[in-house]
Amino acid sequence: MSWTSLKMISLGSLLLFGERPLCAGGSPCVSENEANQRLERFHKNRPGPWVPRKDHRTTCEDVARLLESEDVASQLKGEHMTRSVSPWRYRIDSNINRSPAEIPMAECLCKGCILEHKETHDYNSVSVTTHIKVLYKIPCPDDPGKYLMKHEYFEVSVGCICVEPKRSS
Repeated sequence: MSWTSLKMISLGSLLLFGERPLCAGGSPCVSENEANQRLERFHKNRPGPWVPRKDHRTTCEDVARLLESEDVASQLKGEHMTRSVSPWRYRIDSNINRSPAEIPMAECLCKGCILEHKETHDYNSVSVTTHIKVLYKIPCPDDPGKYLMKHEYFEVSVGCICVEPKRSS
């Protein structure tokens, strides 16, 4: 059998046995109770990311002022998010049909970076991201009251970093 034939057979197998569209008969949909149990099991087996308990509503100017007024020892005891030259706060991304249901997302407080106790736009604050695996409960279109469980990777902003601005070439 030629290499091309093997590739065609492999491609055909993927199309036939790959992820199938939902249909009422023999669908991978589960009851709401089963869907909720799967979300719970997923969460127990993979604890979600740390969720901050405090509501951080600081601005770039507040952080710059705080850094200017505090002594060095106090600054070193603070959280990374407020000691950074590119500070951030967290907001919670909530979705009851996802596990984990709450995911903290970092938001940069400054467009620029804090240098010498003030914001400068010689540099930019940008998000640092990663991906986490989540489980979604999605209503089945052809089977009301039942749900499809789907694993996906979700992009999470975990902090901010100071970078040189992009230069046009």
